[in-house]
Amino acid sequence: EVSRDTNFQSGDAKGTDTDRFRVSMDFGEWDFNFTGLDIVIKECYRILKDNGKLCIVHRSDRFTDVYDAMKKYRIEPKRIKFIYNNEESEAEMFLIEGQKNAGTGLIIDKPLLVRNLDGSYSDEYKKLQEEILVW
Repeated sequence: EVSRDTNFQSGDAKGTDTDRFRVSMDFGEWDFNFTGLDIVIKECYRILKDNGKLCIVHRSDRFTDVYDAMKKYRIEPKRIKFIYNNEESEAEMFLIEGQKNAGTGLIIDKPLLVRNLDGSYSDEYKKLQEEILVW
């Protein structure tokens, strides 16, 4: 686990299979002034194998910070998806997938609309929920 308690470190310098498979971060109450993104991305680079993938979900106002940090530490952004509450709202979150030491080539997916204008959940969101429950 990578957290403030572990000073954003995960495992030893060699890493373990579980380190390389999944890193979870628990910051407790979210801190909008969190400045450790660079440290987190650098640590993710360390534990990823070549061509390993990193997936991040973050607030849309931090998009350029995440993108720039990934590029800085040679985790090439490969896929981006913006998440909207509905078709009339601005993006609230984004999903980004990057690959360690990979070449360029970026896909920007269709946006995910969580709700329809009437407030009900969108079909795409319901489908995602079903897939998660099957996991």
